[in-house]
Amino acid sequence: MIYSDDNFFPKEEESIELTLDGVVSSRSAPRLRERIDLTPASSAYWRSLIIDQEGQPALQSASDFQNYFRGLYFKLSGFTGNGHMVHFNLNDADIKLYIRSEFDDDSDIDNDPTTTTIEIESIVELNFDGNKVGFINNELDPSIVSNIQAANNDVDGEERLYLKGGEGSMVLIDLFGPDVDMNGEADALTQIIADNWIINDASLTFYVDQTAVEAGSTEPERIILYNYDDKTVLIDYVLDNSSLRSNHLGVLERVDDEDDTSQGVQYKIRLTEHINSIISGDIENVRLGLAVTQNISSISGSKVKNPIIVDEILNGSAISHEGTVLHGNLSSDADKRLKLEIYYSETIN
Repeated sequence: MIYSDDNFFPKEEESIELTLDGVVSSRSAPRLRERIDLTPASSAYWRSLIIDQEGQPALQSASDFQNYFRGLYFKLSGFTGNGHMVHFNLNDADIKLYIRSEFDDDSDIDNDPTTTTIEIESIVELNFDGNKVGFINNELDPSIVSNIQAANNDVDGEERLYLKGGEGSMVLIDLFGPDVDMNGEADALTQIIADNWIINDASLTFYVDQTAVEAGSTEPERIILYNYDDKTVLIDYVLDNSSLRSNHLGVLERVDDEDDTSQGVQYKIRLTEHINSIISGDIENVRLGLAVTQNISSISGSKVKNPIIVDEILNGSAISHEGTVLHGNLSSDADKRLKLEIYYSETIN
């Protein structure tokens, strides 16, 4: 192990970098920056890794060095109690090796006959612009896992919908109900298409199960609905030019929206254009994925290490530590059941 820190806490202060002589050489935005003083053991390690490779194939070219030095492994452990969620931007990260060399001044390079040795300080910089792989281990509470397994009903639906980021839980949604006549299309959707509806506004409302969720800032502010089969966002996401796409993916509505410690009430997701596209035949009525997200703009996929049903989730969900419980379509509280609302104009009576 090269370095460890059990007490790191993010700070707002600028990061200052010093030379070996203690002179300020740069100032940067807040970040984790540590100068690692070498012990005899670590000094020997770096000498063996870098310095002693002089003249060897490992240092003949950049590609040779990349093949020789395969990378670094970072392990971050969770924190119990109150803390901060930190997402490291490795695209702007680097490691600098400061090397001080001395050699005999036999040729009087510095034009000073009194000097017998020359000292040179050089810097070797290793950046992180290569391939990066991150594994996230953030397990669900065993009691919640039992509840999910006991209630799993992919035909009739659920009383509760469990959402959690990381190694957690997401929900798959089929709009418009069952396909009783087995024609490959939900019966309700067949009737809507026959009536040639024009959708003026459509939304899904998810109510927080306040009996199962601890109120406050630990509730996720955002959830995301997307095309699970194709792993793509909905057309409403693309067309939403509002700040953080809040017209399409509404922010958590609380009892008091000015107080983030108050109880969460509901999330409202608009999908007008998605349903219009289904009715017009532009897209299929695909399964939708519902998940929490730490970053509504992080929509690329992350592979699941040990897939069972779900093999890929969105990056914004993979890095999220938050979770919530929502009322499903079979909730015992009928007023809080998952609600699809459609306002339409009918062209055929």
